[in-house]
Amino acid sequence: MERDKELDLAVSRFVDSFEHVFDHDWHNQTKACLQSPDTFIDPAGTFLNPIEYDEANNWCSRATLLETYRQLVELMMARRIYGKHLDDELGPP
Repeated sequence: MERDKELDLAVSRFVDSFEHVFDHDWHNQTKACLQSPDTFIDPAGTFLNPIEYDEANNWCSRATLLETYRQLVELMMARRIYGKHLDDELGPP
């Protein structure tokens, strides 16, 4: 079976971004975001959907994480390995 290079790259970029936010940035930004989320996330938003005009404002790593997450999800849905259709086909987890 041939590897899916596009999927491999998307996973690699996401994991790299995840490590940057939740390891390298832990003491500078991530911890502060978790302690005072309203500073980085609209009260109606979530970490993955912060409803912020500028997701990179004062935290470029978060913007990259959100971008790579969204790209990975889109690719996984296109490959039919993630999404609601799986519940329809396989039943709920």
